[in-house]
Amino acid sequence: MNFENFLEKNLKSEKTKIPYIQALKKLNDFINSNEIKHGGANLNEVKSILIQELTWKYDEENKKIYNYRENFLEENPFLKDLEDIKILSIENLEKLKKLTVTDGNPLLKAISKADGNGALSASIGKLIEWKKSELQLEFWDELRKIYSDFKILKYHENGIDIKFGEEYHIFIVHLNNKNLLTIKIYIPENKELFQKFKEQKENIEKEIGSELEWSLKESKATTISKNFSFNIEKREEWNDVLYNLSKEITKFIDVFGKYKNKLNGNNLNNNLEENMEYQRIVYGAPGTGKSYMLKKESEEIFKDIIIEQTIIDSDGNDNATDRQYWLVGAFWGSENKLDEFVKNGYWQNGYEDKFINKVKQIKVGDYIGIKSLNRHANETVVKALGIVTKNYNDGNKVDVNWLIKEDKVYANRRYNTTIHKITGNRIDMFEPLVDLEKNNGKQIKTTKEIINPIERVTFYDGYTYGQFVGTYKPVPSEDDPENIVYKYTPGPLMTTLVKALQNPKDKFLLIIEEINRAKADRVFGNIFQLLDRNKNGQSEYPIAISTEVKKYLEEQFEDDSQYQEYFGKGLSLPSNLYIWATMNNADQGVYPLDTAFKRRWNFEYIGLDDNANKFGDESIEYLIDLEFYTDEKNIKRIPKYISWNNFRENLNNFLLENGINEDRLIAPFFINPLQFTQDVGGNENSYWIDESPYLNKLLMYIFDDVLKHKISIRRKLFTEDILSFSQLVKKYKTGKHIYSDEFLKSLDIQEWE
Repeated sequence: MNFENFLEKNLKSEKTKIPYIQALKKLNDFINSNEIKHGGANLNEVKSILIQELTWKYDEENKKIYNYRENFLEENPFLKDLEDIKILSIENLEKLKKLTVTDGNPLLKAISKADGNGALSASIGKLIEWKKSELQLEFWDELRKIYSDFKILKYHENGIDIKFGEEYHIFIVHLNNKNLLTIKIYIPENKELFQKFKEQKENIEKEIGSELEWSLKESKATTISKNFSFNIEKREEWNDVLYNLSKEITKFIDVFGKYKNKLNGNNLNNNLEENMEYQRIVYGAPGTGKSYMLKKESEEIFKDIIIEQTIIDSDGNDNATDRQYWLVGAFWGSENKLDEFVKNGYWQNGYEDKFINKVKQIKVGDYIGIKSLNRHANETVVKALGIVTKNYNDGNKVDVNWLIKEDKVYANRRYNTTIHKITGNRIDMFEPLVDLEKNNGKQIKTTKEIINPIERVTFYDGYTYGQFVGTYKPVPSEDDPENIVYKYTPGPLMTTLVKALQNPKDKFLLIIEEINRAKADRVFGNIFQLLDRNKNGQSEYPIAISTEVKKYLEEQFEDDSQYQEYFGKGLSLPSNLYIWATMNNADQGVYPLDTAFKRRWNFEYIGLDDNANKFGDESIEYLIDLEFYTDEKNIKRIPKYISWNNFRENLNNFLLENGINEDRLIAPFFINPLQFTQDVGGNENSYWIDESPYLNKLLMYIFDDVLKHKISIRRKLFTEDILSFSQLVKKYKTGKHIYSDEFLKSLDIQEWE
């Protein structure tokens, strides 16, 4: 297919209105006109440029043209070597302009004649806009992946509209002609809500971190917006822009959501629960209170799960509180032993080499039921219920007091193998036995099982996939503790996932501390795929289950129908499982997170002083001594002192003014509130920093880490005679000044009266 045939086929199709095809048609006509057919090298160059633009990869709407391009390149393989085959470039447009206006160029007359009304210029202009629109759609598609959990109201080349609440949206717009990217709170009708937001303008802008544009128009919707400069043609900047944009959008959602709930008088915790992220990374400098914040939030939202269970004391002792529930089979091959078991008061394992350990786990007082499986109807039928009175500990036989013999059907439950230990809400199959014993006047006991919904793990250099998800480990044998066997041991992720599936009505949280101290993408391995969640909060793309994990999960979910429901399509994360993490944005010994991994998380930045007001007990004054002496009674006297936060803030300002990066500064929780001791003089509200953390943690960090290679700054902070850390310690311990006069002048020093 030659170039002319390509155009002819497209001009006959429904795609004739595409500006790109119009421009190509006109330019091709100019090239083939009689007036310019002897144009020489210039014409070949124009043809080359057109061919390059022909190789643009079209979107879904234009697949037909894309296929023509592929065919054309197959028939003209030499064109594959052309450099720019991805996008209409400004460089190529400039080439076209130069070729069409150069004096003596044979194209000049033809273009002047054909473009008398500016049609060609208009077509090329539309072509440029169309190409940029394609870039915008591609950019919004990347952003949409990050916010897949939210309802997308509009999605077009100019922007993306995310629904958040009923009364307002978050609209992200890109204006090509201004190279401007804008985040807007878009309030279609409720001007009263806009005014209420504006009453909180100072607080909202402080939490957002910048000034906003507040636009109120009588006849139109109201908007609150923030602008960023962004040239969409610079693809190399996309990852950084998407990363920063996602942080800003999350900030808008959190801040405006919080103030909207304050206006409505709603509980902020409920708002947090409704809109909390499935994967969330809280990051900032060391000591900003990231772990403290997640701990407080998680304890408010993820409450302990209490499962109460009624126990009938069948045998008159306390063993009933440890009762287990068992479903067993009665078929030995084709022979049904049900009647024999019930008549003679026992149950026996029909295998000599299977289920031995499980039979040994059955205890006196356990409830036991004989089951039958209706495979076609996906039903389990319980045929008899009883109480274990003796276990022969041979892995084969137990004596049973069979109390009930009747068929009771339970739909959507499949127990295939000979013996199953029943847990959770599935023990309802034993309710007829519980009711019977109640009626017989047996003592009733209630047990409470407390399930902690929060699992916490800390990543470190060398932490592995096996530790995080699960792996085989050597453990003592159940039959002989002196022998070591290898058994699959679940990691914190698998443990939390199983608990979440076993308790689908409750929320579970896995907290990862210091996520970037390990190579996170390697630790997650194939679990990385599960972090893409659909609108219901479940993993979009389940992964294959390995043999060892399958065996472990089958043990946890012995009901085959339940296993198939959860894992029939592979391993996935359920909608009640959340993963939150903390991260130091810049520190020694941390690994960078790659873009693909970061895209699957929502990031929340914690500023250096964001949690300063949460440091310790608000009724206590946390102090640092700047000068002291020891009196004749060997009592330490402190004539000059300063509050911890005041000292820290002034120290940070000094370091910033001298070129130290923010990530090296001192955050509130750099020193633990517990490392301050109550004033020995009896002032119960004054707590002084302990000597050891002050010297060996704070000052050593400043002297030997932050200012290690910045001697000139060190001499501006400390007195000039301090040349080593040992000299600093010696001066401090003898009550002498360690800080320079210049630094002391910046402090709000208080004197003891």
